[in-house]
Amino acid sequence: MKRYHYLFLIVLLATLLLLTLRGSSIFAQKPRENRAVLRQAVLRRSDFPEKTSKYTFHSAVVDTGEFGGQVSFVTVPFRVEGFMEAYRVNGWYPVAFNDNRYAGFTPGAFVENIAYLFANQKQAAHAFSQQITQLNADAKNLAMKAESVQYGDLKGELARMNYRQVGVDYTLYTFIGLARNNVILLMVDGVPDKAVQKTFEHLVARLVGYQQ
Repeated sequence: MKRYHYLFLIVLLATLLLLTLRGSSIFAQKPRENRAVLRQAVLRRSDFPEKTSKYTFHSAVVDTGEFGGQVSFVTVPFRVEGFMEAYRVNGWYPVAFNDNRYAGFTPGAFVENIAYLFANQKQAAHAFSQQITQLNADAKNLAMKAESVQYGDLKGELARMNYRQVGVDYTLYTFIGLARNNVILLMVDGVPDKAVQKTFEHLVARLVGYQQ
């Protein structure tokens, strides 16, 4: 009987060891899996014109330290319970302005795109709501127009804010979207030219397609 008892203990210990190793492997793979999901949710390099300089296009996992301790609609999702990871893409988008007055504004419009991943849909929905609330607070002194939109299963908020800096007028276009466990943020910042608005609308359409 002792021999069978020892055999049982050996099998039990081997099983526990296997489960431990498998668990550690899963935890090691999880960040990579999260990153793969986030990469699929943001703009690609191919979404920027070919003439976009590779030195102005950046994509990387977000380090929250990049934003310091500042609280804004960009950083609010980092503070919501269930936040797991975020992925960021930004760069200058070349624009052929319609208005000749802006011909000297190079290299075009600045694009910022961040996807925030949450542990579940409920937490993502809460972050989405908090981000819109903070956007309204941040823009309280700006001329802002906003509207809620729905693209299939993707719920979103579009906003346009006008501001003035160093004697020059600018427009910031913002899209905040909720897709399953992801919150998607897109900002396109540039002079108030129709070409900038069209760039924003084009990139929103690309992002919506990636969430389907």
